Amino acid sequence: MTTRNNKSIDLCLKATRVGMNNIYYNGFKSENEETSWVADAIEKYVSDGGSYNEICVLVRIFKFAESLISELRKRNIPYSITGKRRLFGYAEVIVVTKLMAWLSFKGFYNEKGLKNSITGDKLLESALTDWQTHFPNSSLNSNVRRQLENWKAKSLSGGYDDIKSVYEAMLNILNFKQLDEADKKQMQVILHFGQFSTMLNNFEHSLRLGGSKRNWEEDFNTLCFYLHEAKKSYGTVSEEVSNSEGVAISTIHQFKGLDRDCVFMPYLIDGHYPSSQMGKSKSYMVDVSSFVIGRYAGTREDEANIFYEGISRPKHSLVMTSNYGKGTEISPFLKDSLQSNFVIKLNDKYSFPDFQIDPTTHSVDELKSYGVSEIMLNHKCPRLYFLREICGYSSKFNQMLGYGKCLHFCVQQIAEKTTMGIDPHTIVDDIVEKHLHLPFAPNTDNVIAKQKAKKMLHDYIDRNPDDMANMSDTEIPITIKFHDYLVEGKIDAIIVDNDGKDIRENKTSEEVMSKEDMSLQVQIYAVGLTGNNSFKRGSVAFLDDGTVHTVDVGKESLKAAQQIIDDCVSGMERGYYPPKPSTFCEKCDMKNICKFAK
Repeated sequence: MTTRNNKSIDLCLKATRVGMNNIYYNGFKSENEETSWVADAIEKYVSDGGSYNEICVLVRIFKFAESLISELRKRNIPYSITGKRRLFGYAEVIVVTKLMAWLSFKGFYNEKGLKNSITGDKLLESALTDWQTHFPNSSLNSNVRRQLENWKAKSLSGGYDDIKSVYEAMLNILNFKQLDEADKKQMQVILHFGQFSTMLNNFEHSLRLGGSKRNWEEDFNTLCFYLHEAKKSYGTVSEEVSNSEGVAISTIHQFKGLDRDCVFMPYLIDGHYPSSQMGKSKSYMVDVSSFVIGRYAGTREDEANIFYEGISRPKHSLVMTSNYGKGTEISPFLKDSLQSNFVIKLNDKYSFPDFQIDPTTHSVDELKSYGVSEIMLNHKCPRLYFLREICGYSSKFNQMLGYGKCLHFCVQQIAEKTTMGIDPHTIVDDIVEKHLHLPFAPNTDNVIAKQKAKKMLHDYIDRNPDDMANMSDTEIPITIKFHDYLVEGKIDAIIVDNDGKDIRENKTSEEVMSKEDMSLQVQIYAVGLTGNNSFKRGSVAFLDDGTVHTVDVGKESLKAAQQIIDDCVSGMERGYYPPKPSTFCEKCDMKNICKFAK
């Protein structure tokens, strides 16, 4: 027992979830023996009917997982390290970091401190060496050096629209399109490149805030220093890619609030739990006399809480291990846990858990939820959904970002006031002035955008004089339960008149989504409201030209929409993301990295 706020923390384990749930422990004579057994047990879990992405390995700090990561690599067991800090631990990410730093005339990359900085054209040499060492079968062009030199020259001369385009051009030189997501190791590379793309997108947005003018030379200098800092401190928490087919390796702190079907907690020794640094005094470079330093020093209670957080993460199976070699003792917290009669104690390195994966209860504890926007994007093109939503490749930077959402909010505000008897024309200008702001556009473009929005809304009201007054509700959250999944979204508006209720979606224009796509969105909401007989119509209003497109929400149309939803969800659950060639491909912001683009 350990105390917390003068109350006992019971570390004596028992399973509380209904079903085939077990808690196991095994001890070993050395860390190497323990590491090898954990890898064996992971492979057994999969051979028993589970999958790698149902497993998580929790450690105190990432340093303690290094031997296991090495063993997983040897066995080609796919894994994913949570935490953005660790993104720069992958060889492919180091390569692209060096190449992006090479674009700066102040470019550098620190391998092991400032004394080991790689600078100038040595960045290119180092990046190519790293790539060919770790990916010898990537078949780079024999003129790859010249290709990268031309890429650098084009980048510095402003030949690309944004940093996304710069980055994707470099990926194509490295034969990105040849990567095969069916190969688990190559899929990890695709995901890591996608996470790096997300980071560059965050950088671009911070750089362009306020409508700043582009200066490529200075931007690349700033990017180089940004990447240098990102290596050390770019976040400590990252959402794991749920579709990643690999074992999740995480610190307990980063995994707080999450869970997995099977959780391994290896290396449970004294010095890890509790930490060997517990209670030790530290030196600080600032005056700390006004702080209660004890709060941050770490107590035994804090250490017990960390251990408790870890053992409470599994859904079905918890596997704890430790080693008791020379000078090593098992964690006192583990000793407390082993007092439980619920813990199955394994005898040696030849004994393994009986995971008893029951397909009738396995992974059905909660319904998976999908957003309407996810369904729509997947229906437009599963490949686009894969690159953007699963892998994290960013959309093209647009200084008009936020215009559509601001306009929607203005419509909402106008509708609310119009229902109070106010003439909508009298409030349009004030509402637009107050609520429409584009954070990435220059002031002059903001002024132009507001003028355009005012005229658009006045014209729309002229053409549809009763719409604003008939909007009974706006931005209505809706959750639709299907047989084994949920779909969540927001209905733009409900139009109520003498003929009944109308499910309404407001769109700025037809440029981003076709009429067919927008009709499907209305039909998805209509499927969720099927039992409500007062909803007999659906429509899409185009704010740019004032037209209103009627959507068929009859029985046969909704049946067809239901089938589309089921097909999309089925594909997403199976990880099936085929291309869907259409006229949209030319406008797609993933066309530069899509292997199926013409």
